[in-house]
Amino acid sequence: MQKLVVPKHIKGLIFDCDGTLVDSMPMHMKAWEYAITHFGAPWKYDFIFSQKGKSSTDIVEMYIREFGVLLEANRVSDVKQEYFKRFYNETKVIQPVVDIVVQYNGILPMSVASGGSRDNVLAQLDVVGLTKYFPIILTADDDIKTKPSPDP
Repeated sequence: MQKLVVPKHIKGLIFDCDGTLVDSMPMHMKAWEYAITHFGAPWKYDFIFSQKGKSSTDIVEMYIREFGVLLEANRVSDVKQEYFKRFYNETKVIQPVVDIVVQYNGILPMSVASGGSRDNVLAQLDVVGLTKYFPIILTADDDIKTKPSPDP
């Protein structure tokens, strides 16, 4: 396999976690389904899937507006986050991206910027042994703008 060559003008690499470094969407979707239905709301897979990358609370607030359901965003988000922890050990890397991380380790500074919670991001990176590559890890808990904002 041919290695990716990062252009010389690039001074560092910033990676998302979910769906970029790790394939965690199936785990997130299981947790979302549990949390949404736990509170009696209808499960809308396509809507939730289309919101990936946004903070959990933002997703629930959009779900409430879109479907007119009565939910407490923070409670649903908390239940989703707690249920998601059951799946940490199922975390799998996305190997072509991890190959880039390994290739540029020590050559370019690297960080993670994720719309996920700090607990989830750190747990997943720990499970797959990637935490050591990223001295800076920013998450939704760091009050960063999540998608669609491009700013980490």
